[in-house]
Formats: sequence, structure tokens, C-alpha cells
Amino acid sequence: ILLAYFVTHQLDSALTINSWTFLINCVIQAVGVLSMLGIFILSVVIFESVKPRIDNSAKGGLWWKSPTLHFLTVIPASIAFLPAFFVLAGAAEWVAAVKCARTHKFDYAVAEKE
Repeated sequence: ILLAYFVTHQLDSALTINSWTFLINCVIQAVGVLSMLGIFILSVVIFESVKPRIDNSAKGGLWWKSPTLHFLTVIPASIAFLPAFFVLAGAAEWVAAVKCARTHKFDYAVAEKE
């Protein structure tokens, strides 16, 4: 989307679109989007592989009976909840790090020097 904006508004000379940093940024963004789509697809594939072992999975709605429809529901749900998940997961890591730094006391027993 960003690249399309630059092309239509002819801002390439002012923003140096032909630079290596812009190219690397575009490649990294594409890899990130493709990996997230891969994770979404993988979550549906895993669900489909374990569906016979899940209680009442046959009674699920239309969205979970079709892998394509299931994939189409995973995308917006993930986009909606993943930012909050990452923020809360990061907060949990920081709380654990602060607690470890403040509450863990170490007693080093060393030999006396003569």
C-alpha cells in the first residue's frame, strides 16, 4: 500500500525510493506479512488435523466446518487480538524480570584469604 502511494504521488525523488534501505524495508515487510499468513494457515491446518479428537467439533458452526471459511475468520480475529497479546506477553516478561531482580538474593560463600 505504501509503495503504491509513493508511485501514484511521484515522491520518489524526495524520499529516495530507489535506496537500499527502502528495498530492504519492503522485503522485510513482505516477509513479515507472508510469515503471519503462514501462521494463520498453519493454525487452520493444525485444527483440521486434530478436529476428530476435539469434543463436539462436528457440531461446530459453518465457519469451522470449512477450512477456507475458518481461515477467513482467523485473519480478522488474529489482527484484532495479536497486538494486545504481544503487549500483555511483553508486560508479563518485564514483571518477571523485575521480580527476579528485586527478590532473588544470592549468598556467596567464599574461602577466607590468609
